[in-house]
Amino acid sequence: MRRRSGLACSAVLYWHPLVPDSMMTAAQLDRIKCAAGQLHVSLARADDGRVRRYAAVRGPSATAQSLLRVETLHEQRGGLAIWLDADMLVVGSLRPIAHAVLRATRQWRWQLHGSQLAAPGAYNYLNAGFMAFRAPAPAALLRAVDAQLDKMVGEARFHPTPSQNLLNDVLPLGGWLTVHYRWKANYRPQATNESLARWRVVHWQGLPKPWGSPIQFDQGRKQQGMAPPSMGEAWAAEHAELRRQCPAQ
Repeated sequence: MRRRSGLACSAVLYWHPLVPDSMMTAAQLDRIKCAAGQLHVSLARADDGRVRRYAAVRGPSATAQSLLRVETLHEQRGGLAIWLDADMLVVGSLRPIAHAVLRATRQWRWQLHGSQLAAPGAYNYLNAGFMAFRAPAPAALLRAVDAQLDKMVGEARFHPTPSQNLLNDVLPLGGWLTVHYRWKANYRPQATNESLARWRVVHWQGLPKPWGSPIQFDQGRKQQGMAPPSMGEAWAAEHAELRRQCPAQ
């Protein structure tokens, strides 16, 4: 999660012993801090009780990891909070989004803001890979999220996308959700020859992840025909620069 208050901006990494993929070594954390440059990086241990409930939801093997994003809603320090999935690459400025979210919160009621591609019949449905809101979230929303989480724990049904299921069951009912279809801060270009110039964030949702084998990524992209080469090229350039600046120890 990225958090901004005034001119200060920081990155918060949520972790918990019950979520092994959230744990990292000191060397890994040092490399992340190096890559972040002037951006302050901190670790935040997720709430024990909530994580036990995350782990009790019936879903894929990474269910608890996915539900860690709910911790951002419990952030009590004031300011702008932005959640980005790990398989997303920022390719443009997020400043216009930050201003829009903070301005909307001052002028209207609190809402969580998402981003999707415009499509025929599009409606207010959140892809939870990108979320932006002003912290702290309303107490009424937190109560509704906790109640929905308890309901999911008690259900026998399988939740294929647990965090997305939870948030889309709660946010629209309270009028707490706005999805922007022109922000270009989630998903990716639909045409394989489209430039990334107008995009702010691209998402490898549904594709082989870019940190795997380059050959595997290329093959998966070509088979699905769902991502332009410019995405892989942008990631490769960013990765090469980070490897140069922050070599593994």
